Amino acid sequence: MPPDPAAAQAIIQAAATQADLNPEAFHRALADPTLTSDIESDHLEGARRGIRGVPALSLNEKRVDGIQSLDLYQKYLAQEQANLQISN
Repeated sequence: MPPDPAAAQAIIQAAATQADLNPEAFHRALADPTLTSDIESDHLEGARRGIRGVPALSLNEKRVDGIQSLDLYQKYLAQEQANLQISN
């Protein structure tokens, strides 16, 4: 079932308010067709790459989707650094 546009707008407005965004700048950005096009392009690129959450971090062939702990990112970075040292 497609989302209700009014409900979607209310969610977006609530998120902008919670993020303490400038209301005028926020509404200008929503109305900017260039921004809308850029977002759609980014969305399609993410879908093409199989990204299903944000943030998405790629380290060589490994990808981490969604918010993860700092420890997990440090583990992946250390592992990739060790792999680089082994291959050199």
